[in-house]
Amino acid sequence: MVDLHPTLSELAGLPIHSGAEGESFAGNVRDPDAPGQEVAISQYPKGGYMGYSIRTKTHRYTEWRPLKGNTQNAAFRELYAYGSDGIERVNLADRPEHQAVQASLRQRLRSEMAR
Repeated sequence: MVDLHPTLSELAGLPIHSGAEGESFAGNVRDPDAPGQEVAISQYPKGGYMGYSIRTKTHRYTEWRPLKGNTQNAAFRELYAYGSDGIERVNLADRPEHQAVQASLRQRLRSEMAR
């Protein structure tokens, strides 16, 4: 959502507010084949938890952290691999054969959140 302000401002030919966060993806609106960001980060509250997600072309990883108490450790995790249909059907989190992907996405998510 933070990318919407700079994107809409650029597309409308308006100046981008100096305090705005995010980066414009107007180039991708104009040309969908143009290279874009490698990942999308999102945050969503649900039932006493805050979900932090990272989405790549091939996977989505989410950590659900409690809103109260120890908010730094994930209470639940989700990991989905996208096939040809892109539908999240099977949560692969914590399965041994997906640990390398999960660890990589967890590290990238935390790095992006720290920025």
